[in-house]
Amino acid sequence: MALFKPRDEEDVFAEDDWKESIATYQPGGGETFSNDNGECTVQCYIDADKIRSAKSFVLGYSYADDASPWELHRIPPADHPFYGPQFRATSVSFQRFSPLGNSANTNREPYEESPFGSDGITKYGKYQKALMTVRFSGPMPYYLYGDDNEEWSGFEYDRYCTKFDVEPNLEVLMADTDRFMTFVEGPLNGATVPSTIGMYLTKTTFVLTWHEVPESFIFDSDGVPQKIIDCIGKVNSTDFMGFPAGTLLLQSPKLQRKCFPFYSDDGRAFHYTVTLPFLHFDPDLGVTATLARGHNLFPYSIDGKWYLATRDGTVLGPRYIFEIDFATMFTHVSS
Repeated sequence: MALFKPRDEEDVFAEDDWKESIATYQPGGGETFSNDNGECTVQCYIDADKIRSAKSFVLGYSYADDASPWELHRIPPADHPFYGPQFRATSVSFQRFSPLGNSANTNREPYEESPFGSDGITKYGKYQKALMTVRFSGPMPYYLYGDDNEEWSGFEYDRYCTKFDVEPNLEVLMADTDRFMTFVEGPLNGATVPSTIGMYLTKTTFVLTWHEVPESFIFDSDGVPQKIIDCIGKVNSTDFMGFPAGTLLLQSPKLQRKCFPFYSDDGRAFHYTVTLPFLHFDPDLGVTATLARGHNLFPYSIDGKWYLATRDGTVLGPRYIFEIDFATMFTHVSS
């Protein structure tokens, strides 16, 4: 079973209902492009009874299983019929016309009873047709693969994810040493210079943004995004998205709550934009350093190289920063 899908409608909008408005000049305002983005507008005439279904058809949505196999399902937004899947529907508006009399009302008044039992307002205007205006934007900065798309790898971080916003940083690590410099003249000729030296480190923040993630996929029954929390302050135990094990450290994520614009029989269909900042560090290894890479290495100031150290002094001992498989964040919280 799956939760928080759009309500099943009696009048279902399908591809055959897409009837573009045609005039001497293209209705809707035309098309605009730059090397950064673009916007296209298409207007269609549709049956007014299919507006609710058309909204979800155009904009797409996501939902999650509440039992095995605990999958996340993606229904991508409609792609542009002329420019293709790089341009996707990002908004839709409707303007109804042609009032339609209702035989159930006195004098066939063009009203319909609300199916939702609205507080205070129980009727809405009944129309035969509607002008649907769909705005497409693009190129999209991430792949909007559906569940059955052959190009999708099967991993959630390979769809609906912006990879990456990148911010390189330079840090200085202060290290104590008495062997870095030696006097070669004067009364201290041959003596070492007690000093603290700075080691310059390049660390880069890679920000991954995960879009339209259903609330029930990442939050447990107590309202806690447990799998994401479990990864904070840890490094990747295995290679992750092309980064070797140990080289990514998950910093503080940000989860922004939103809601799909449709009615669900299960309640409000909340979803999240999840921002995951990873701090990347992969310093120069010593000649004999083969046991690890990344954040759990420590510097040797004499040769400026980095080597593995553990909490108990054994090769398999606990690392300074604990490790975890980051791929678990992209699986259902209850799986």
